[in-house]
Amino acid sequence: MELNETQTRIIQEIEDASEVILNLSHQIHANPELGYEERFASGLLCETLERYGFRVERGYADIPTAFCARKGCRA
Repeated sequence: MELNETQTRIIQEIEDASEVILNLSHQIHANPELGYEERFASGLLCETLERYGFRVERGYADIPTAFCARKGCRA
């Protein structure tokens, strides 16, 4: 199966971010938290997404540890 330009770009972006993604995974794994109490993981993910230009809405759907992250021109 041949990839289109968008698919190729997405794969490259993921590969470029692989070190950051793996580091996040290791930190979250090393700090287990109960469901709906994932304050460390939620904070870490939000901070990282913000550092990479995402707009992050914390406390999404009235859940303190939930968030919604957006990037680009779409709402």
